[in-house]
Amino acid sequence: MTVTPPREDTATAGLSASDLRRAMPVTAPLYGEPPFYYRGSQTMMIAYRTRADALGRHLPPGLRPLGDEPIVTAMISDYRFSTFGPYRECGFLAEVELTDDEGTKRRGIYVPYIYVTSEPPLAGGRELWGYSKKLAHIEMGQEADVVWATLSRPEPVRLLTAVLKIDRPAEPAEFEDVPVFSLRVIPSTDPGRYPTDVAQLVETRFPVTPRTAPDGMTEAWFGTTASIAFDVPTAVDPVHTLPVLDVLGGYYGTFDAVLHPGQIVRTYT
Repeated sequence: MTVTPPREDTATAGLSASDLRRAMPVTAPLYGEPPFYYRGSQTMMIAYRTRADALGRHLPPGLRPLGDEPIVTAMISDYRFSTFGPYRECGFLAEVELTDDEGTKRRGIYVPYIYVTSEPPLAGGRELWGYSKKLAHIEMGQEADVVWATLSRPEPVRLLTAVLKIDRPAEPAEFEDVPVFSLRVIPSTDPGRYPTDVAQLVETRFPVTPRTAPDGMTEAWFGTTASIAFDVPTAVDPVHTLPVLDVLGGYYGTFDAVLHPGQIVRTYT
């Protein structure tokens, strides 16, 4: 005689409330839950000044450029390990100021353009925070004391070339942890009744920390000799609309980072 234990009928159980908090769509998630961790990333950052009116055209209500010539940092990374998986990324981090509903002003970063080489961070960045991520071709390398990076989309079209000559070691205090703002919009499937399903200004944190070698030296370097060029201006990927007025130098090194879940700071109606 055999005994068959009672079995729960899961065929009609349906999705639970916890299932509905996962990635979209819930039955085909491309990424896990934040925070997302990055270890041993090779990153180059080149900072330059741009025009306030040019940056202002990219910003949602509540944000304004920080100063008459706000700083934009082109950040190109080779994420050799992350909980999204390995990928490369190129983003343009612009200094802005947030004025909240109480009139308090806070400095932060807004990312009008960002490119990746893999689908999980593409989907996660767009769905969770509204980052304007697209798939692109990103290359990085080093020859002698010069580090270089390129961004192409589509591959024959070179959108960006960045070059940095390393001068001196960098200090950990040179890397700030400031809020990162993004505009998360989900269009309506019934625009006749609801113009937009979701329109939110989101704040998160992405502290980038340089690694320390066994001898105590920080594994990050600074260079005053740097250049950044928008090789082929295109209407499809108008990164050139944040023009370079003055290059301020850049950093290159090995970093760890954590991308935090974030919070909603404003809902647009």
